[in-house]
Amino acid sequence: MKLKYSILWFDDDKEYIESVDLDPIKDAIESWGFTPNIVMVSNPDDFMKHAPFKEFDLIAVDYNLEAFDEHGENFIQKLRQHDVYTEVIFYSANRSSELWNAVRKKELEGVFIASRTAGGEITKIINVARQSVHKFLDLNNIRGVIMAEVGNIDEQLDMIAQKFYNHLDTAERVPLINNYIEKVCSQNSKRSDKVSKLKGSEDIASLLENLESAKKWNICQTLSKKLQELNVNAVGDYQADILKPRNFMAHGIPEQQGDGTLMFKHFGKEYIFSNEESIRLRQKLQYYSSQFEEILKNYQQ
Repeated sequence: MKLKYSILWFDDDKEYIESVDLDPIKDAIESWGFTPNIVMVSNPDDFMKHAPFKEFDLIAVDYNLEAFDEHGENFIQKLRQHDVYTEVIFYSANRSSELWNAVRKKELEGVFIASRTAGGEITKIINVARQSVHKFLDLNNIRGVIMAEVGNIDEQLDMIAQKFYNHLDTAERVPLINNYIEKVCSQNSKRSDKVSKLKGSEDIASLLENLESAKKWNICQTLSKKLQELNVNAVGDYQADILKPRNFMAHGIPEQQGDGTLMFKHFGKEYIFSNEESIRLRQKLQYYSSQFEEILKNYQQ
């Protein structure tokens, strides 16, 4: 699982699918620091297009599938026979005992039951999703995911830098690259040989390949000062919000605390990584990623 929670919801009643209020589910998932991705389908062919369903964390299925001319337990049994073990929620207006009997008869694992009345299926989806996310949220596990997400944002910053670098006057391009070459050479001897060869060039892509996350952000800030149409600083303090705690997790030594938190020590400083801090970081990562994506989308030229 990345910082996205994906649900595939299949009901062959198109009218029902179009009427479902997804906001409570989306709000819950966002409050856990994940991006909700809910795909609603009412056509069997559209459902099967997503096979083998590995991108989804949860599948919600109506028990009475008239389009398949069968009940949901037969449908899910076929999925299980194809090594699809994603958690499944059956929902129906039928009595819960009837659904449980069908599940037991087919010996299906990883299946939950919900009532379609009074929003029971919405509540069940939220509860199962919460349980699924909770199992994933071990601090050591989520530490790696957070660092991976910073890597994804690095790619966004690379794209922003390359796009707006091309807006600079020719006379400004080489000095900007030379400036960052000097910074890299003075701070990272391992990369100095590679980047020094770029001196005097306009090869921003090769330079970015050798910049750490902080320098990628810095180069976007530099471009922002030169180009009125780019204002990355208005997005927020990415260095303080994301890169500072990320550096503790990447380079610090974690110590398990009595309360279950992790304390990272790095260069004589300490950083406490708790469940609350984990949620804050995940939400901030989602925020910055969406803001940088918006910058890229708004400046396609």
